[in-house]
Amino acid sequence: MSEQKYALYVEGENEPIGTLRESTLEAVDEIHQAKGKNYRTEPISDERASEIKESITRLSPTLERLFSK
Repeated sequence: MSEQKYALYVEGENEPIGTLRESTLEAVDEIHQAKGKNYRTEPISDERASEIKESITRLSPTLERLFSK
């Protein structure tokens, strides 16, 4: 069985900035200390984690057009 996945959000924002596994949740405290921002996590499915990863690694529409030529 895979670990529980979590979406990572900057507090007050609605779009996730990434995903974490249950075993890496303590990284949120380290990110907070390094960046000085507050973060929140939300449990998500494996499918949603994949969607988030894809959406944050996707090229901008301009770059996609450029590379498709």
